Amino acid sequence: MLNEPLSEQQSHYVTLALSSADTLLTLLNDILDFSKIDADKLSLEKVDFNIGELLGEFSEAMALLAQKKGLELILDQSGIHQAHVIGDPNRFKQILINLVGNAVKFTHSGEIVIQVSIEERDNEILHFSGEISDTGIGIPHEKIDRLFEAFTQADASTTRKYGGTGLGLAIANRLCQKMGKQPIQVESILGEGSSFKFELDFTSSAQSNAVKSILSLEGKTILIVDNNQHGSQAISNQLQYWGASVTQVNDAKSALDLLKSKPKFHMAFIDRNMPYMDGCELAKTMRTSASLSTIPLIMMTSFEPHKGEDSTFFKDLGFITSFPKPATLSDLSNATTLAFKSPADDISELDDAAPPKETKVHELAQARILLVDDVMINQLIGVSMLEEFKCQVDVAENGIEALGALNNATDNAPYQLVLMDCQMPKMDGYEATRQIRASAGGAHYATMPIIAMTANAMKGDKEHCLEVGMDDYISKPIDPEILKEKLMYWLVKKP
Repeated sequence: MLNEPLSEQQSHYVTLALSSADTLLTLLNDILDFSKIDADKLSLEKVDFNIGELLGEFSEAMALLAQKKGLELILDQSGIHQAHVIGDPNRFKQILINLVGNAVKFTHSGEIVIQVSIEERDNEILHFSGEISDTGIGIPHEKIDRLFEAFTQADASTTRKYGGTGLGLAIANRLCQKMGKQPIQVESILGEGSSFKFELDFTSSAQSNAVKSILSLEGKTILIVDNNQHGSQAISNQLQYWGASVTQVNDAKSALDLLKSKPKFHMAFIDRNMPYMDGCELAKTMRTSASLSTIPLIMMTSFEPHKGEDSTFFKDLGFITSFPKPATLSDLSNATTLAFKSPADDISELDDAAPPKETKVHELAQARILLVDDVMINQLIGVSMLEEFKCQVDVAENGIEALGALNNATDNAPYQLVLMDCQMPKMDGYEATRQIRASAGGAHYATMPIIAMTANAMKGDKEHCLEVGMDDYISKPIDPEILKEKLMYWLVKKP
């Protein structure tokens, strides 16, 4: 409905309904997760994933929420020196979401710092350490022990003022104990902020052996101009690990004073928002000086930039590129690559650290999709989402109808992908998939992409989907952004 023309009042009501539904869904998912953990029925996946990329994408998503409250989110992953690890990326992200989300909720001014590192142990075990620090309201010392009890917050007034289920920290703590054998450690000062420390164990990945080492930036001198000390230090730590000599100053005046006495910097990172003289004014001043005008400048912005300030705007000011804070590995790697214009093997970067390509929804236009679901409301919502992506969609109510639709499709308009519900009458999604893989829908459909749609509430559901021949799965209720990502992968990006 939000994609349709609505009056201001109608839009408000729909937004409230959506917010309420999301709150209820969060509660239900938390209860399911906690129940599975409590009964020791939660199984952990062992997946090879890029931990640096996951941390970067996660921090960028959380930064938007933080910046809407006027907070700065900082990511320091200079202690992670391998791209790939083996573990459960979804449960790892769940821990991060609960801890960082909590920090955002209870912090009204200042910053949130995510600091992570990995230490190699014997037997291919990688020991991950994480710390989430904030400048929030803090927790009374006598109430810290209650934080990890189910359905419990610091006190009743916290629930009334901030909402929440009282399960987030309990789930995160149980997951940490299951994935790393240690509970979360908390330090807090009332009115000043809190720190949550946790430890996890991952396994070494064979892909890590193939990752190019971080090559040296020896001899490169880099200036960072940022009034946030922790943010500046996080960038400095990474650049110094890569071999650069880094100088930090916290305002534009100090930068200009330093540059007058020592103008020989190879590049400079400049924060957009600083008091007295902002990053744009500093760049303009530097460009008027013959000795400073050739220094490559990198602009660090917020996720919600000032009106009219896009990449073209910053390039016109003399910046070679810009990126929103917090600075990720790919941001820093791409910036140094542009600044020094060296071949790829002369610049430090982790494998797979390139920024994600822009999702071009128009590439999904006219894709022909078969949606198989027996529930009418699911059909209506699914069709609406797919039509929003300009896809052509047909609906079947069960596996038998799905096979009929495939057999009746014309050669000049074949289906390209099936979205398959798992639980249906007459023929469920599992049997329908087996039949399609056995060419019951036509030989040319035996290998077509099939994405399961599952409530994902029971142990083994995901594994069962893959065992019967489905290619991927998406949890109900369907998130439009996740659906778009799945379609883009299977219809556009997959080789």
